[in-house]
Amino acid sequence: MEGPVLTLGLLAALAVCGSWGLNEEERLIRHLFQEKGYNKELRPVAHKEESVDVALALTLSNLISLKEVEETLTTNVWIEHGWTDNRLKWNAEEFGNISVLRLPPDMVWLPEIVLENNNDGSFQISYSCNVLVYDYGFVYWLPPAIFRSSCPISVTYFPFDWQNCSLKFRERGVGDSPPAGQGQRGPQSPSGQPQPPGHHLLPHHPPQAPLLHHQHPGALRAHLLHGQLGLLPTGR
Repeated sequence: MEGPVLTLGLLAALAVCGSWGLNEEERLIRHLFQEKGYNKELRPVAHKEESVDVALALTLSNLISLKEVEETLTTNVWIEHGWTDNRLKWNAEEFGNISVLRLPPDMVWLPEIVLENNNDGSFQISYSCNVLVYDYGFVYWLPPAIFRSSCPISVTYFPFDWQNCSLKFRERGVGDSPPAGQGQRGPQSPSGQPQPPGHHLLPHHPPQAPLLHHQHPGALRAHLLHGQLGLLPTGR
């Protein structure tokens, strides 16, 4: 009888330790995406009328070229995204103190932010690197991209001319209705201002303390002037 008792004890130990040989990371992924029924096609909001705040920052890695005749600017950039997906929260103590997961981007919901003034028909990021998912639900994504954007060139004052090139980003699916272009400093928008569904683009900041919150989904424009690159809210 010792053999059957030992076998049953081993099976019970496997069940308690979790999932038949799965390590803690595998068990956590199964918990989030299978047991909790995660659906990447759904926006990470509790109610459909809510919007998703997306922190967005742009880092210029290399200014590859500026072609005057074609009026085309080619840049190599890193696009920093950050947002909260409460469906991806977990208790780290229950999963071997794992506080961050590195996952392929096609496993989670992603904001669809595109370069509007592209010059080659390529709107989106060409290479999708892994996303970082933290135990408190924050998702961080830093993909690289090479953009070819239109840049009007003026040589009226050559050789003392200067050029101002813009990279204009917009949420995919937003029409031509102009954004409000007005922001409210602080973590919350003014009372009485309705929040439309969609993504709200924010300059890069810690997620606990937003600096600027757009009242309507719209465009962000990055201006390249005298070697400096920054994101500014725009209206049309």
